[in-house]
Amino acid sequence: MGTTRSIHTQTNPFSLPLLATATIGDPEYQPGPFDGGTAADQIATLSDFQTITFSGANNTIDAAIALSSTDLLDNAVPADDGYGMPNSTIYGDANGDGLFDNRDALLGLNVQKYGRTTRLTHGQITGVNATVTVCYQVSGISCTKTARFVDQLIISPGTFSGGGDSGSLIVTDDANLNPVGLLFAGSSSVTIANRIDLVLNRFGVSVDGFAPPPPRPLTDLAVIGMSGPSTLVQNTTGNIAVTVKNFGNQDISSFDVTLQDTTAHVIVGTQTVAGLVAGASTTLTFAWTPATTGDHGLVASHNLTDQRPGNDQRSLTIPVTPPITDVAVTGFTGAGSVIVGHTVNVGVTVANVGNQNVTSSFTVSLQDSTAGVTLGTQTVAGLAPGTNTLVVFSWNTTGAALGGHTLVATQSLSDDNAANNKLTSVVTVTPKPTDIALTGITGPRSVAQGDVVTVQNVGEVDVGPSFTVILTDGWAGPTVGTGTVAGLVVGATTTVDIPWNTAGAAITGHTLFATQQLADANPANNSIGIGINVTLPSVSPPPPPPPPPPPGTDLAVTGITGPRSVAQGDTAHVVVTVQNVGGLDVTTNFDVVLTDGFAGATGGGRQLHGHGLGKLPRCRTTAAATASTTAAAAAPAAPAAPAAPAPAAAAAAPAAAAAAPAATAAAAAAD
Repeated sequence: MGTTRSIHTQTNPFSLPLLATATIGDPEYQPGPFDGGTAADQIATLSDFQTITFSGANNTIDAAIALSSTDLLDNAVPADDGYGMPNSTIYGDANGDGLFDNRDALLGLNVQKYGRTTRLTHGQITGVNATVTVCYQVSGISCTKTARFVDQLIISPGTFSGGGDSGSLIVTDDANLNPVGLLFAGSSSVTIANRIDLVLNRFGVSVDGFAPPPPRPLTDLAVIGMSGPSTLVQNTTGNIAVTVKNFGNQDISSFDVTLQDTTAHVIVGTQTVAGLVAGASTTLTFAWTPATTGDHGLVASHNLTDQRPGNDQRSLTIPVTPPITDVAVTGFTGAGSVIVGHTVNVGVTVANVGNQNVTSSFTVSLQDSTAGVTLGTQTVAGLAPGTNTLVVFSWNTTGAALGGHTLVATQSLSDDNAANNKLTSVVTVTPKPTDIALTGITGPRSVAQGDVVTVQNVGEVDVGPSFTVILTDGWAGPTVGTGTVAGLVVGATTTVDIPWNTAGAAITGHTLFATQQLADANPANNSIGIGINVTLPSVSPPPPPPPPPPPGTDLAVTGITGPRSVAQGDTAHVVVTVQNVGGLDVTTNFDVVLTDGFAGATGGGRQLHGHGLGKLPRCRTTAAATASTTAAAAAPAAPAAPAAPAPAAAAAAPAAAAAAPAATAAAAAAD
């Protein structure tokens, strides 16, 4: 391969030891070192390669190019046993952009290649846009290094390539020899190729081949596919699909497609196709009813004479099995043990494992072969091939013997395989259990006088002997109390009151466990616990002090009012307020006395009636008294007549009057 400036050879990196150590400029040998090539056989040097990702990410090509010259390379494979020079134009690139116009159009394309190992081979593209995982390194029998490739071409048959053919150019299997793919991997059943358009675009090169000649008329009708059931029952009908495609460039007129059963040497059928334009395809369906058993080889072919007869027919092998009616008892469902006296459901599964539809009814019975009794019989109204049904029987074990019972399920249909018409299962009948359960416990949230434990017989056997219930402080702690239960019939409940003396108990939270001591069939419910908080003893507060004694008799003068000044010789009115502030009514009369000075002369008086004050325990009243400020000295109140001279003894009177103290009132009642 090459460009107008340089000549390259194109191949796969693993053909050039490039997996891990390749370097641009490395030599390429022909033949390779594996086939004995040495430095004298160098034909090119590595100029570029596509790095493969082994991390699980997608790869699209595995390719490399090496720079060479026309002195060392030709641009064709051998013409005697190969196809010669390829076309320089890739397949399906009508617009000339270097990419396939329609990748899916490659499906069914007939191709060929010339390789180092298998030389010239022919095949067909049977898959496009394939995702494959390719192993690059093996240790023993295990693959230790893989790469994921997408958008790959799959080519059949498996003989299309072999080890050493990697790097072969794959071209169309016609006179055009258009490049299609670059072979890079394969297995015993398929060959995997990179798309040639992606390879050429990656390296910016083209195929050094001939220019395509004007297309010559080509008639090529191919049978490209056959499909049918994987197996078929003798004397039943299956559909066989046959697909034909016009690979030529000429429209085709009417032709016949025939399906033959080559094993039975019979023609299954012939159908006529009215015509097929170039590039078109059609699928025909044939109804096939084989009369004999065994592997049958079917061959589909057309009768059109064309220029490539190698693809005019295709074959398919389908096994034909004899008709088999086979209803089998395939399984049991249900408990493996049951308590005597209980009822248990036993499920029996029956399946149509044959290939014939069972339309008639049949019965399924269940027997207890140990006791020699039939537990039940039920009817199944037919069963289609590959289906099953579940039949459920109810078994009441009252009176059944203890121990293992062999149950046998049997279907009654006479079929081709009696060996699977019955199935057995063993169910153990066990005695009724003794089970005393502690179902409840109550107690104070903090320290109290005791705990109440509820005990119930939840088993199926009456408990006659007495048993004890102990109360411990903690799961394995000391026993703080014990109670006794004098037997308990099935289903009965009783309570046990167990006092707990908390003297000396730690001041903290305590978990008390009650445990019944009777050995029974279910120890899981023999204990129950409760949390109780032990706190410090409470101290009563001191009593409140007694109320103070009520006060005695108390009359108070609480107020006095009068004029701020008064002329000598005038009469002043003074108002005195008296209040009973004591705790007793005052019912006797008492006097209120007004004096001029604390111990002076009496200025006036007023008697109050005690009954008026006694209406309320603590009341208030007022008394008005008249006080005279008359003094012995003459007052200068009358300026019209001059006063006579006063005697010396009286001269001090005005001063005394002027300096007289405030009037004082006193209640005269004893209080």
